[in-house]
Amino acid sequence: MSKLRAVLCLLFTLAMPVALGGCPVAIVGGLAAAGGAGYKANQERGVTGAFDDLTIKTNIQNAWLQVNPLMQRDFTITVYEGRTLLTGTTPSPELKAQAAQIASQIPGVRAIYNEIEVAPGEGAWASVKDTWISSQIRSNLVFASQVRAVNYTIDTVNGSVYLIGSARTQAFASRTALI
Repeated sequence: MSKLRAVLCLLFTLAMPVALGGCPVAIVGGLAAAGGAGYKANQERGVTGAFDDLTIKTNIQNAWLQVNPLMQRDFTITVYEGRTLLTGTTPSPELKAQAAQIASQIPGVRAIYNEIEVAPGEGAWASVKDTWISSQIRSNLVFASQVRAVNYTIDTVNGSVYLIGSARTQAFASRTALI
């Protein structure tokens, strides 16, 4: 009975604004935004911390774009509480160093973890495998008891997995690393 009630409530919630003349696209967009805000608020860093991290990431991307657009194309930036993880591949050690140097000058960056690999770019198949690995780890984190999966960001490059986030205790961090 409670499943039926939940489904009916959801249908009513979605149908009511449309029936009252609301735009379905705006409603769905609003629901998605609310869900995203709820996701951010559930993290240890909260909405403000997530916003600050997004600002740092955007500022790094803009700085890279001004200096060398290849950086923005080939590298990934993950920011959590100002700690900045740089991943990707480049054939140039100088480009790796330059990317980290630019990122370190952005206000709010507390630490740089430069994990950009000096190697040929990964192909499409390697990228698919990396996405699959990240998905498997995310799934394991979601279903692991005593681990708040929303507190971690996962990035996989050429089979190397990078986790960045926050744990309430060292025991939680150790448990997460084992997954």
